[in-house]
Amino acid sequence: MSVTNVYTLYACKINAVVLPITQASISPGLNLQLSGVNGTVNPTMVHISSARQSVQFTTTNIKAGLDLVVTPLTPLSITTADFYFQPVTALATRGATNFLSFKATKGLLVPRPINATHPQAGTMAFEFFPISTDGAALPFTVSATTASPSLSTVSGDLWTVGPVGINAVPSSTLYTGVQSFVFDPGISLLQIGGDGEVFETFIAVNEVKPTFTIGFADSTVLTDITIMGTAQGATDSELYLRKIDPSGTRVAAITAQHISFVIDDGILTSPSISGSHGQGVQGQLLITPIFDGTAAQVVMNTATAIP
Repeated sequence: MSVTNVYTLYACKINAVVLPITQASISPGLNLQLSGVNGTVNPTMVHISSARQSVQFTTTNIKAGLDLVVTPLTPLSITTADFYFQPVTALATRGATNFLSFKATKGLLVPRPINATHPQAGTMAFEFFPISTDGAALPFTVSATTASPSLSTVSGDLWTVGPVGINAVPSSTLYTGVQSFVFDPGISLLQIGGDGEVFETFIAVNEVKPTFTIGFADSTVLTDITIMGTAQGATDSELYLRKIDPSGTRVAAITAQHISFVIDDGILTSPSISGSHGQGVQGQLLITPIFDGTAAQVVMNTATAIP
């Protein structure tokens, strides 16, 4: 016997927008129930009581991911979602036909954390939850004969950490020495099924509690927020992701190709300041935005300059 069919990760297409992806995990989400009778030690029956299918995936094209969901705190209702795996050709490289695909026609695409560490390229994570149209129909359909979606083989769109301006600091005096950036949208969901059906038919946003966690090499930045933290005041905080030049080093700061996040209200705290012998001390800044009744908790710009 020989191995005949091998696939590798390719891309996903959400509402006709194709995203290059660097990792994907498709989970059937099966909940098995075992039961027995008459006091027997061994179960005599097993069945699937429920199934919550999902896909977790990441992309390095952070701008495309943010532009797709429009705002970083709002999941996207989808009408079509396709996840592709490209065939690997024996004694060659890649096949051009008969892609393995998973397709859904209803569900919710949820933004998950954006992670970046100096000086590496960052990633944006997503989680997609397909739902059944009636509780019995499969949320996903699977095919091994799908045509290839159109996708450039060279992305050229990468971002890494950038400077940060915190409460009451003008753009001209941004803090530097940023080592890490984590933005967690903090979205939780309400997912419901019923009538004895296997699949869920209802999904909605339950809560949105975003946070930003920034690591600094220069821990003196934390003296401005004090050991007990400080309120996010009238002057916004601003955080940047710097675009990487695909043919050089970094895109110029004055070029409007960087990404920014602006926080209007909330609190600034420091979870930790830590170090070890022979190593530089690192401090953490935690920004917890809140809604003031008018302005969005987080406002993004995916095509901005760095002051």
